[in-house]
Amino acid sequence: SVDCRASLNAERVKSQLLLRNFSQLLQRRGCDTLETCRPGAERSISAEQLDELQSFFASVLDNRDMYWVCDEIVKPLTQKKQVSYAELVGCGMVRWFISHWWGMHFNLTVKSILKHAKQTGEDMRYWVCTFSNNQWKMSEEIPPLA
Repeated sequence: SVDCRASLNAERVKSQLLLRNFSQLLQRRGCDTLETCRPGAERSISAEQLDELQSFFASVLDNRDMYWVCDEIVKPLTQKKQVSYAELVGCGMVRWFISHWWGMHFNLTVKSILKHAKQTGEDMRYWVCTFSNNQWKMSEEIPPLA
């Protein structure tokens, strides 16, 4: 219907505006002077970085899952530089490896990670496949027969 298409278009415009604003925020922080890191343990993100991403995009996340976050947030943000999200926002050595189902609501995944970080009382860094793998070079990130 016309109303449904108008609603989808409005959501897409909102998402595009958020992506542009978040990209500008990262540029102001100097994330445009990219320092790449090898795949693996050096490509983690902090709980704070994850919380910031979720908070910034909260108005479009609703009950979205990691598939949507990867396609609609991570890939557009990293497309220009063709890097992982972790490299875009600043890598660090992993402390915890996160294994999760991509179909779970992203907000619940983040909530669990933030709860864990708060309980430890430290600035925790996590390896989360969506953010730690370079989504543009998956054949290089995960070798055959891995």
